[in-house]
Amino acid sequence: MTVTGVDDDTEVDRSTSIRHTARGSGYRRVSIPDVAVTVTDDDEAGVTFSTSSVTVTEASGAGNTATYTVVLDYQPTGKVIITLSVARRAWPRSRRPS
Repeated sequence: MTVTGVDDDTEVDRSTSIRHTARGSGYRRVSIPDVAVTVTDDDEAGVTFSTSSVTVTEASGAGNTATYTVVLDYQPTGKVIITLSVARRAWPRSRRPS
């Protein structure tokens, strides 16, 4: 028997067992143990950013906004929350980003 793992985009190990039966020529009552199979996943959870820095101007109009993309490296098996926070030192006390 050959057992082959299939590569996927989830980052979780999985376990199962393979059951065998035999028939014919006196093998009907032979007990065959199950074989335990563990698939050890090679994917690692991670996050990729489209850039490591952005620059904006204080003036209104073009240049006062910037965009970047955040992508999960692998399909999650559950809910993922990415939280943003801003260093307060970057803005004057009287005005914070909205």
